[in-house]
Amino acid sequence: MTNESFSGISTENRVIHIIDPLTSGNEKGYGMGYLRSLPLLLKYGVTQFTFPQGWLTASSTETFDAVVEEHDERRFRYTAIPDLQFDYILIDTDRRAETLEFDHLCQVTSQHLEDTQTSSTTHKIMEAYKKNNIGELFILTDSDDFKMQGTVTQKPMAEDIDRISQLDYTDLAQQYINENFEKLRLSLGETCNIWLHHAAAEYEDVMESEPTQIRDLFEFDILKPGIRTWDVLEFLASDIAKEDPDHIEAVTRPWVESDNSVIETYIRNALQEFDYDREKVQEYRENVK
Repeated sequence: MTNESFSGISTENRVIHIIDPLTSGNEKGYGMGYLRSLPLLLKYGVTQFTFPQGWLTASSTETFDAVVEEHDERRFRYTAIPDLQFDYILIDTDRRAETLEFDHLCQVTSQHLEDTQTSSTTHKIMEAYKKNNIGELFILTDSDDFKMQGTVTQKPMAEDIDRISQLDYTDLAQQYINENFEKLRLSLGETCNIWLHHAAAEYEDVMESEPTQIRDLFEFDILKPGIRTWDVLEFLASDIAKEDPDHIEAVTRPWVESDNSVIETYIRNALQEFDYDREKVQEYRENVK
């Protein structure tokens, strides 16, 4: 990343702290954070992220190897959804701060995760940043008073760091939607994932009606091709989804704030119609208008 600013704020010698409450999950989140903010950050040029590996796998033992490609030691490329490709950095608890070196990095975490870690990943990242081993640093947490382990003052991070700017993720999403859409198809209460808002605009173009809920974007029994959620179905058309009952939710859950069980049912029904065969999904998308 070589951007000199993020949402109008200079990133030079300044930590960008973004607050999204759902990095701590929600009442149906199984304690796992959501990655709904990543599509917007990708639009801003942030492409390297670190967060718990389990956020990409949920209860599945097969999903991680299916959704990423390993590029280097502990460095992977998320490839499951074409529009959402990013570099995933796995930082082990025993890794030392001086070994961390990135032109830019975004850590996604929560206060609960920070408090329960035996060794603070955030503190290591901050130490590497202070040593100029990280060029541009973004920290995405669930609250504006997030506190790091290992600090002498035990103050919130926003008070403990000299040059830091705090931004509310929902405000960023609202600003993006205002600038890129002529109207809102789904409310921000329904989803703050801009990828789903783009899918909702495509839905209106293809289906000639507006979606009312996130689940509408995954109802493949009636959904025509031409909407980006078909990329998810095409990826999931595989033996893994057929054999691993947790794989579908593991792939969709990081990006979707609600309707997960209904969406999983819609996807499984469609996969059965296509015999879990990716080529059949591709052929349908190419030939049906």
